[in-house]
Amino acid sequence: MSTENVTNSQTSTIGGSAQDVGNFIETSSPDTEVATPVGKASFLDMEDMERSPQVEIEAPKRSLAYWAFIISLCFPIALGGLLPGWDSGITAGFINMPNFKENFGSYSHSTGEYYLSNVRMGLLVAIFSVGCALGGILLAKLGDIFGRRLAIMMVVLIYVVGAIIQISATGKWYQYFVGKIIYGLGCGGCSVLCPMLLSEIAPKDLRGALISMYQLMVTFGIFLGYCVVYNTRHYDSTAQWRVPLGLCFAWAIIICVGMFLIPESPRYLAQCGRVEEARRAVARLSRLPVDDKFVENEIDLILEGIESQKKAGEASFKDLFSIKTKVLQRLITGILVQTFLQLTGENYFFFLRDNYIQICWSH
Repeated sequence: MSTENVTNSQTSTIGGSAQDVGNFIETSSPDTEVATPVGKASFLDMEDMERSPQVEIEAPKRSLAYWAFIISLCFPIALGGLLPGWDSGITAGFINMPNFKENFGSYSHSTGEYYLSNVRMGLLVAIFSVGCALGGILLAKLGDIFGRRLAIMMVVLIYVVGAIIQISATGKWYQYFVGKIIYGLGCGGCSVLCPMLLSEIAPKDLRGALISMYQLMVTFGIFLGYCVVYNTRHYDSTAQWRVPLGLCFAWAIIICVGMFLIPESPRYLAQCGRVEEARRAVARLSRLPVDDKFVENEIDLILEGIESQKKAGEASFKDLFSIKTKVLQRLITGILVQTFLQLTGENYFFFLRDNYIQICWSH
């Protein structure tokens, strides 16, 4: 079969009916590769669609000054990872402090001490993770509606509201419980929006290192939380647990102030039709003139990717379970990785560290 015939058949297959597809398959030689058309393509399956035929311009050489510049821009975004890590660290510390038990626990007449039942302790600790899961699902869409920066500030505000509810709770464990849910909603929103913005403003050749800053902040938040509650254990008042909770306002302020200092995501701006703003954002992030060839090339690649995504159509939750693509396979892989990660017991130790140490020490 000639090259011209194959080309004509492929053209008719892409734009034609199901009958045309069948005709093409029948007339093709055994060596001819036939791409099965699909109605939709997943986001992860669009890597091939977004490849541009043009030669990409090599990124400019990165100096030490540029590294300092881009890290300073990404730092307040990565600080969103500190929020869940901070909660893990401080909760593991003050959950067993005497004043916390006195305010939110029950009194034992036999021992003459306050205690938290296993059920109540489990609820007060685990509800944060439930809030994070809901926040990641329900609040992620804010990034497409209001922009990445404003969406991050909105979820941080939700986080602060949750902290205020917890701090103001005295003797009412259910108020602390509700505050913990709202607190988790904000952290869950940050866990989606912050890595999203990091990936969209970080230069391609530095993207992996800069996105890893988010996980670094999660771990640093756990460590910092441990250090703070270690120093508040000597207080006899509600400062034992209110001071660690109150310090979260500092992280919220740094994140919100940082959102005013960084440019908006070029991809989001391009999706909204604000191409000139996207071009200026890329130029600022690259520290190059707006008319530089590298900036123009980056904008062209972003626009081509957006156009390919539009052609692929809108996706829905049911597409996650489609067997026509590899989305379901990737979904199952991701679920299994996270499941086995949780089965290692690391989060139990992070949140209930003191309980485990007491049990081991008593034996």
